[in-house]
Amino acid sequence: MNLAWTFWLGVAFLGIAVVNSMLARWLWSFPMAPDPGGPDPNGKSTAPRFWTQIHRALGLTFVAIYSVMLAAMLPRLWQYQEGPTAAALIHATLGIAIGPILFTKVLILRRWQRFGKRLPLLGFSMAALTLGLMALVSQPSAQALGLGASLSQTETMGRAAFVRDCLQCHGASTVMEEPRDRRDWEEIFEEMQEIAAKTPTARPLRPSDEPAITAYLLAIRGEDGRRRRVRGRD
Repeated sequence: MNLAWTFWLGVAFLGIAVVNSMLARWLWSFPMAPDPGGPDPNGKSTAPRFWTQIHRALGLTFVAIYSVMLAAMLPRLWQYQEGPTAAALIHATLGIAIGPILFTKVLILRRWQRFGKRLPLLGFSMAALTLGLMALVSQPSAQALGLGASLSQTETMGRAAFVRDCLQCHGASTVMEEPRDRRDWEEIFEEMQEIAAKTPTARPLRPSDEPAITAYLLAIRGEDGRRRRVRGRD
């Protein structure tokens, strides 16, 4: 999946998790009315039906985004040439940990209504894990996308090629790990070009894209870009 789509889906994912957690806490402040013979032994909520439906719709959207992002994340763990980085492993662990909590919440809603009082805690736990996910990847992802950066035409072309080709096998945190000079990026491009040519599932890197990709990487994560930012503050 394109990094830009992943980034903005992640922002929406976090927003829904936080809003739904707060909404659930508010909805649970309403008393439960007795409902003999109903599916929930705790009774029936007296919360406004409109907001309970909003909460349910947001929950379904959360599940949909989670499924899409998980499907995009898991295959990448096997695409790292030297194994996944520590950041990637932590990211995957946090992402996978949401699954059992989400599954438990669905079971409570559908089958185990007697445990319904645990739902706010489960919602808060998912929000906390989602916040951890975004805290881990938002900064390198935003930097890899050049958000807020003033780019030349060549650097803009390099960004498109970088997002399309380089991020097919590497996470943003890997690329953004440390600043490099022009020669470093050129050598890395040549090395990745050879690896991509030997990897059946990888998109080949075009030599003609190297100058633009190098220019872009220098602008956002290179010695040239660092000097440019220092001059901008002076």
